Amino acid sequence: MVDPKTLQDNPDLAALQIAEAIRASGGSLQPVYESIEAALASVERSGMPPEALLSSEARLGFLGRKKKDGASFLAAYSEVIGENLCKPGCKLRTAVESGLTASGAGLVTSILAALALPPVAIGIAAAIGGAILALGVDAFCRATVVADGAA
Repeated sequence: MVDPKTLQDNPDLAALQIAEAIRASGGSLQPVYESIEAALASVERSGMPPEALLSSEARLGFLGRKKKDGASFLAAYSEVIGENLCKPGCKLRTAVESGLTASGAGLVTSILAALALPPVAIGIAAAIGGAILALGVDAFCRATVVADGAA
């Protein structure tokens, strides 16, 4: 798991650390799920319910799950990710594929903006960034976006 101080001081470094954890685990998304769980706890400590980050439809799906963890949040959030990262030609995908964010520099901020996440959810953006850095956009999208034509 990423150190909370690193996450706040240098979220792009946090994304790189998550990417390295994914690579070290053989490509497992478990480090992403754990990072999202820590981020959701931080969001909750700020006074915002984590489900407030989701669309109405996704919120119902998330709240209806017995287990509310990083994996279930990422699954509920997959529609937003699909629309804003996985569709060919979207701004964030273009930036990632052109190498502007391949080093991690600015990636987390770009994800935060593209997904319209509040600053308190920076840990979620760092987890998504780490997965993108480790897997690449296409593999990340295949691993996380529900088969709805978005990926």
